[in-house]
Amino acid sequence: MDFLQKSINLKIDLPNADKELIEIGNSPFIFTIYAGYDNGRLKFLTDNYDNLSNLEKEITDFKEEFGPRPFSKANFILIADKNIPNKKLDSLKQILNQTLIKRIFRAYKNDTIKYKNNLIWYGLVD
Repeated sequence: MDFLQKSINLKIDLPNADKELIEIGNSPFIFTIYAGYDNGRLKFLTDNYDNLSNLEKEITDFKEEFGPRPFSKANFILIADKNIPNKKLDSLKQILNQTLIKRIFRAYKNDTIKYKNNLIWYGLVD
């Protein structure tokens, strides 16, 4: 998790979940959106861009890379800091819902998931 934060230049402290988490995985067929803080400023980014201005194109390209597999099998993961206000996350979800994204997993942590040496994401459908 420390390496990830350094590579994307965002501070992200995942929220805790009391529920049992679903293993989302970590494969090339996952589209990840990060939401965190850079010097106290909230930022949203993807693996390819440091903002969401190209989101529609990124998702279209991702769908083409997905090939003949059913696109409904693609996983979209939101890795968001626990301190982001719900209003800001709701705004992000509205933007995502206007794209081909129909189901979003949000990454969480709990007492059973240790991300220190593990980057297989666990979360819940948000």
